[in-house]
Amino acid sequence: MRLAGAAGVKLEHSGGVKAMTDEQLERSLELIEEMIAKRDAAANAKVVEGVAEPAAPPAPRKPRRKTRKSDTRTARPRRAEEDVVS
Repeated sequence: MRLAGAAGVKLEHSGGVKAMTDEQLERSLELIEEMIAKRDAAANAKVVEGVAEPAAPPAPRKPRRKTRKSDTRTARPRRAEEDVVS
C-alpha cells in the first residue's frame, strides 16, 4: 500500500517496526520528537500571561423620542367633510 502525505512523502507498508533497520528507527524517533517539540512550542506560544480585564460596558443609548400624533395617523389624507361638525 502506498500513501501520499500532504508534503508528497510516499510511504510503503512493509513489515512494520520489526522490519526497520536501526537507522530507520532512529530517524523515525527523531521525527516524532521534532513533531512533539513543535506541538509543545505551539501550545506554549498560545499562552498569554496577564490578568483578564472586564469588557467596557456598552455605550448609553440615546433616549427614544416620544410618540407624536403625526406618527399614529393613517396615510389617508383628511377630507374637508370630516372637518365640518354637523
